[in-house]
Amino acid sequence: MMDLAQRIGPERPDISWVTILNSRQGKYPQCGEEWIRATCEAVRNAHTSGKGIVTSLALKTWEVSLWAAGGIGIPVTLVHPVAERNPEAFLEQVAKNFALDPQQLTGLFLPAPLSKRQPKSGWPERDRLVISLADEIWPVSLRPGGNLERLVLSSGKPVIETHRVAYCPMEGCCAQAIERSDLAAWTFPKTWPYLTHWTHSFGGPWPGEKPADYYADLAKPGTGNPRSSLATLKRILEERLLRGSAAKMPGGQRAIAFTALPPGPAMETMRYRKRFQRWNYEPYGIALDREMLLSLGARPVTYESSGSTDKGNLFVQGGRSGRADWSVEQEWRFAGDLELSQFGPGQAVVILRNASDRKPLEDLSPWPVLALTEES
Repeated sequence: MMDLAQRIGPERPDISWVTILNSRQGKYPQCGEEWIRATCEAVRNAHTSGKGIVTSLALKTWEVSLWAAGGIGIPVTLVHPVAERNPEAFLEQVAKNFALDPQQLTGLFLPAPLSKRQPKSGWPERDRLVISLADEIWPVSLRPGGNLERLVLSSGKPVIETHRVAYCPMEGCCAQAIERSDLAAWTFPKTWPYLTHWTHSFGGPWPGEKPADYYADLAKPGTGNPRSSLATLKRILEERLLRGSAAKMPGGQRAIAFTALPPGPAMETMRYRKRFQRWNYEPYGIALDREMLLSLGARPVTYESSGSTDKGNLFVQGGRSGRADWSVEQEWRFAGDLELSQFGPGQAVVILRNASDRKPLEDLSPWPVLALTEES
């Protein structure tokens, strides 16, 4: 298997190598989870013992150890299950993203011609290669009876149990819908001169953020998701920037989604999407003057039947998906990123769920900050 992999970067040092193993964890990891602390400690102990680590990408369970290695300069062998057109440039970008020393990073790329379209197809072979390259296996949080545990048991390699913790992944996004009865009267105005961008929680780096910055926050003491919807809104105010995303946009174009609905009706369309293990949006957002946005290029979405949708048109959307009627969202879109410094004091409103969250946002915002649960 090693003979089939393409090596990029320096030769692997002639030292002892370990792999630090975790089974798949929750999609939205929280600060302070035991497996994260134990993984970082294992990387530090491997470095102290003069060993290198074998790890990979694509799952946070691999990337936590990859990030932890960057902070201490430990040699890393990276097994990548995707065939890249330019593996040298890819490995260089990995080093930048995870704050790794390129001279300490060796990449092994598996031949997988269909993996760009089926990225998970190379994972079983990746797991086997990682274990075969290690002199010792250090399990941290393994699912009993899972694929990784079976590979470990059949490997014949020394298994060091020093860092083992219980396997108890946290599932889903922790947000809760807000009830109509909890909303203040101002959220149901007869006229609403704004378009609102509602935030949601992220289970990884924000758009435009390096993974190293995300994992540094995830590894800090504390609780909760460091990329929650409230943290996302805080970042928007700090940067004075709304970043476009290509997720679920026609033709993979980067755009920002808004709704013309006032906050009250918008909360009625808030729903949990089981497929993505998160809410479609959460009660934290920023409302911007509609006329100003229109002048800058924002446009309402036209809803058409799925069969007639122009897949390359940013402002055309299928009206239904199964039983869901997307037209009730009254969506608008803005192409690319949006600089918020263009909006004056009377042209925006910051919206959050509870008044208890207001103070840190008021310190950042030049615009009024209103809570959904209290009168303005």
